[in-house]
Amino acid sequence: MDFYELCRRNTGKNFLDSGDYYGRHYEKPPVPADRLLVYKWEKDCPALISTAVYLDRIYDIDESLKEEWEIWDSWGKELDIDKSIDTFLGIRGYTKTIKDNTYNSGDGDLDQDFIFTWYVYGSEAAYVDCPDLAVIYIHTGCDIRSGYAGPVFCTPSGDRDTLSDIQAQYRAVEGRVPRRVKFRGTTVPLLEYGGLPDLPFEEGKIDLSSDYLIGIDEDWQSGMSACPYEKLEKDVERWFEFTRTDTTVCVLLKTGEIVKVQAEHSLDYQ
Repeated sequence: MDFYELCRRNTGKNFLDSGDYYGRHYEKPPVPADRLLVYKWEKDCPALISTAVYLDRIYDIDESLKEEWEIWDSWGKELDIDKSIDTFLGIRGYTKTIKDNTYNSGDGDLDQDFIFTWYVYGSEAAYVDCPDLAVIYIHTGCDIRSGYAGPVFCTPSGDRDTLSDIQAQYRAVEGRVPRRVKFRGTTVPLLEYGGLPDLPFEEGKIDLSSDYLIGIDEDWQSGMSACPYEKLEKDVERWFEFTRTDTTVCVLLKTGEIVKVQAEHSLDYQ
């Protein structure tokens, strides 16, 4: 069992499902094996992060540890699932540090939320950036209050902080100053500008260097902003929707540059 399958695990119906209006995650088509980490960016919305791909990138599933817990839990212990797992792992020297739901972040871009509980080995720390062990419950139902699959025992595959990695970020991958436009407070006397970008970026117009582009998109990065999409929105004067692809769109910035913006994730650079 992998995270792609777990994101479509049937968790049944629940009385909290609010009339099933939006359907259930497990009723959706299987997650494609070649799905990108950031795979969809629609108008007026942040880009979507695939929960299946994200979890697969940051965690390794430990099926043997789960089997050990299931055997231990079957020995007549009348504990709820959280208490059972905490007790089982406590016997093995693990201390729970935090439990939360990605839904509670309010600004996450995951296409499915999940509950995570972090444990560290041999530590009494109240909080750590990266656990030694995590137990995951993926939401595959309808209403966020119910319909969770799991538990999934897993270990981090790298030093990742789940709480800060659930937002897409945005990068200016190409850019230019148009032929006549108010640029950073000054009218640039170039040739007449028609108001729409020509694609691909044409010769004869002032192309922006990679260093310049880095300066433009710095605040659109997940490590620099608590809400990258909100920062991007504030910087954009006009969205050229006819240029939009699954993960890119061209925009005119309030400072005068035209740039092609790529939606991505910080893991793309790991």
